Amino acid sequence: MASTPASEQMEYFEEQVRELLVPTDAEDAKLVQKGLMLYRQGVVKQLQVFNNKITSMVQDVTRVYVKLDLVFASMSSCTCPTEGFCRHQVATFFAAFSKYGSVGDWVTAWREPA
Repeated sequence: MASTPASEQMEYFEEQVRELLVPTDAEDAKLVQKGLMLYRQGVVKQLQVFNNKITSMVQDVTRVYVKLDLVFASMSSCTCPTEGFCRHQVATFFAAFSKYGSVGDWVTAWREPA
């Protein structure tokens, strides 16, 4: 994969997501599963990447707006009521990541114990 500023940002963000979400934590595992389901249903719309941010609209039960901060993943936000990282942010991450690599491979690697 050719390294571009965008792919480097995605790589950096992806490392932060790996630290934020712990595969052995049941809640985090469920979160990744739900995010993966939303991503695969194709409900992540209006995906845009600009200025160290990824934004999208996710059509879940209600429409929510997601902003991923590629520099500080913990500063990412969603208009849903969930505290911290939510399934919409995971789905948006997968939608953006799919342009650079395999989401299935990412999930498999994430689940593997370090």
